[in-house]
Amino acid sequence: MDSEPPIRIGVWYPQRRALLASSTADGTLLTLFVATPYALAVGTPVVLEVSLGDSQLRFEVEGRVRARTTAGRTVKQEAGLVILFEGAHKKSAARMLATCAGRSANDGTALDSRFAVDVECRLSVKGASLVARVADVSSTGAFIKAVKLTSIRKDGEITIQIDPIFGRWGGHVLKARVVWIGEKNGIHGLGVRFLDERSHVRDSLKRHLVMPPRS
Repeated sequence: MDSEPPIRIGVWYPQRRALLASSTADGTLLTLFVATPYALAVGTPVVLEVSLGDSQLRFEVEGRVRARTTAGRTVKQEAGLVILFEGAHKKSAARMLATCAGRSANDGTALDSRFAVDVECRLSVKGASLVARVADVSSTGAFIKAVKLTSIRKDGEITIQIDPIFGRWGGHVLKARVVWIGEKNGIHGLGVRFLDERSHVRDSLKRHLVMPPRS
């Protein structure tokens, strides 16, 4: 019996940078968050027909649903899907991202590996702050575990204080943009893209951007 054909979904991003900010390289995995009302089951194959508001570029990439988010009641959280790209489909998606970033399509994503961590941090936005924990991180972005997110909005800018002393002072301060709010591996939080120069991010996170020793 033949497998079901992939479901085609039209996807629009206002700018190329919005598309880049919605992508995540997590070790060997490459995913893309897609704002859509489609409530597809995890594992469903899809073809994304991607268009951009600031470019005539058009892309068609294939992947499968890795996770889905629902619209939030107390935060500006969009309903959508996290699409995973694998094999030849990953290469096609990587070429799309490289093109949008102005790099050679042969460069692929050129995104760093993401490392699982458990690091205390303080999130600040518009005078409000809350203590949270970074669950995974790379030199381009992070997933932060947090529950009380009433003051944080998708696409908003936040300040992240990494490794604060006694939860309040010192540490390293990074600026970031919120890419998505929802669940990852059953944990509620938010995905962010760092806005600082990569050299500053690397210096701030150098103690965490290392491979764990092999057992």
